[in-house]
Amino acid sequence: MSIRPLLRALGAATLLCLPAAVARAEAPDVVASIRPLHSLVSAVMQGVGEPHLLVDSAQSPHSYALKPSDAAKLSEARAVFWIGPHYETFLTDSLPNLASGAKLVAADDAPGIERLPNREGGAFEAHDHGHGQEHGHDHAEAGGDHDHDHEAEQAEASHDHEGHEGHGHGEFDPHVWMSPANAERIVDAIAAELGGIDPANAATYEANAAAEKAKITAAAEKAKAILAANTGKGFVVTHDGFQYFEHAFGPKAVASVTINPDVTPSAGRVAEIKARIAETGTRCLVSEPQFPKSLTALFADETSRIAPLDYVGIDHAPGPDLYTDLMIENAEKLHACLNG
Repeated sequence: MSIRPLLRALGAATLLCLPAAVARAEAPDVVASIRPLHSLVSAVMQGVGEPHLLVDSAQSPHSYALKPSDAAKLSEARAVFWIGPHYETFLTDSLPNLASGAKLVAADDAPGIERLPNREGGAFEAHDHGHGQEHGHDHAEAGGDHDHDHEAEQAEASHDHEGHEGHGHGEFDPHVWMSPANAERIVDAIAAELGGIDPANAATYEANAAAEKAKITAAAEKAKAILAANTGKGFVVTHDGFQYFEHAFGPKAVASVTINPDVTPSAGRVAEIKARIAETGTRCLVSEPQFPKSLTALFADETSRIAPLDYVGIDHAPGPDLYTDLMIENAEKLHACLNG
């Protein structure tokens, strides 16, 4: 008998003889909803285990449908990390039942996290960009003094609020992970929750969290350096998912084409945004891979450059490097768009 088969046989026999205590020390089953959050959980769990990713395709988290395999993973989980009910509405009703034995951890409720108020679709010039301010603007303020096709605007606003991630007036923007400072608070929450359900590996989670926060800080400094010369330049977004990114790194969006990407903007809103583009001299339009190209095509004549930004990392392999790699990539693409 050769040495390799003998070693394999001895290894198998050894595993069969391991005490039950070793089996109980295995990594807990953990689920994370979207790629950026999965990346942060993966970083904290390095050396212990790997979390399961729910939204693992190019399908938008706005309209994701759970697969049977997802339901099975949720039923086995000891911890489920999600952004929260204001973002993954596809989980809101089913999560408590499917993951009844798991600790449910909403990242948007992590201690110390900053939550910014929603902005309406259309031009942003009337909105307060200050941190943590609640806005009191109605549709007339959000849309300026334009009086185009009022009924169409009302219908669009209704669709926007019904269809956009389950939140409306007075509630916060759920894209909290786009702030690197928020990401560090989320990492702290991940380590604390994992340490609570898996005390044997708590020290590893804590050490990994410290390393990940240092990595996020370094990536944020690099992104700031990339965008440092662009603080006075604006851009238009097809969907308002970058407000936290703006607050962290400087450049500001001047308008959003739509709140709900599944709803075609009215002729009035298109005219309003075109006027805002002309007024501000904006030439950069942000597109997103999850949403129809028809939204960016509406403004092809007004904007000469497109930045293909992504807040969920569709083109990135899931894992611990995704979050920081995506932050830097978005900064580089936005810099190129703003500067031609």
